[in-house]
Amino acid sequence: MGGEVDTEMKVLPDLYDAISKVLPGYDPQLCLGIFGDLEDRIAMCRPQFEMTADKIVEYLKEMAPQRQGQGNHGEDPQYAMFARAYLTDAYTNRIGLKGYHFIITDEPYHKHLKEYAIEHIFGADVFENDLRFMKNEVPSLETMVKTLKEKTHQFVLILRDYYYDDTVKLWEDLCGEKNVIQIRSTKQLPLIISAIIGLTEGTLEITDLPEHLRDTNDDSLIQQLSKIDIGAQAKLRHALPHPVPKAGDVFAKKEDIWPIQPGEDDSADSATSENDEIRYL
Repeated sequence: MGGEVDTEMKVLPDLYDAISKVLPGYDPQLCLGIFGDLEDRIAMCRPQFEMTADKIVEYLKEMAPQRQGQGNHGEDPQYAMFARAYLTDAYTNRIGLKGYHFIITDEPYHKHLKEYAIEHIFGADVFENDLRFMKNEVPSLETMVKTLKEKTHQFVLILRDYYYDDTVKLWEDLCGEKNVIQIRSTKQLPLIISAIIGLTEGTLEITDLPEHLRDTNDDSLIQQLSKIDIGAQAKLRHALPHPVPKAGDVFAKKEDIWPIQPGEDDSADSATSENDEIRYL
C-alpha cells in the first residue's frame, strides 16, 4: 500500500482511545497484525491481544513492514482471518457476543488456504489444536468466512487507490457487500473503525456520524456505513441471560463465564465444571 503503510502504523496507537469512546464500560483488547504475501520473506505478523496502550505500541514497533511485495496480483490476508476463526479463544464468544475483525488492504486475496502455509505461519503443531477438521481437510475460504462471521463482526476496508479493478468485487463476493467499505486513506482508520463499532454496538447513531468522522469530509463514507448491520451487537447483548460483566463483579471461580448474580452466593454451582478444560485468552 505504499506510503499508506507508514501512515497506518502511525495512527493505529490512536485506535485504542477511539474505540474506548464508543465502548463505555469495556476494556478493549487489540490484536493489530500485518499481512503480506506467501512469496514475501514474512507472510504475516500477529501479536497476542493486549489491552494497554504501551503494550500495543510496543508490539507495533516490533512489526516493521517488510516492503517486499512481489506484485503478483493479490496478497494473503486469509491466514489472518483463519487465525481469528480457528485459533482464537475469546471470552466474548463464550458469553454469546462477537468480537470485531477488520482487514485493511488495496488488493484482492488469493483464493486458497494451503496446508503448508498454515503450518509455516502458525507452527508444525497447529493441527493438534481443536480445529474441527484434519490436516488434509482444510476448509474452503467460504467456510472459513462463515466461521469467522459466527465469532466476529467482520469488515474489509479497501483503499480506493487499489491496483486491480477486481479488488472490491472479489471482497464483496467473499464477505458480503455491506461488509466492504472503501476508504481514502489509512489516516482515517481510528475514526472509521470506531464508527463501525459504535454503530454495531448501538452507542452511535447514523445522525452522529458527521460529527464523529469530522475531518474525513466524505459523504460517500457515511452512505457506506449506513448499510452495515446497525445494532447487531446490541441485539446479541439484549439476548444474553445476564448483563455483560462489569468492573467490580465477583466470580466464584476464575474459570467461570458469568459472575455471581444477585441472590446467589459463592457456593453456587459454577458455570464451568471442574472437568472442563480451562483455556485463557
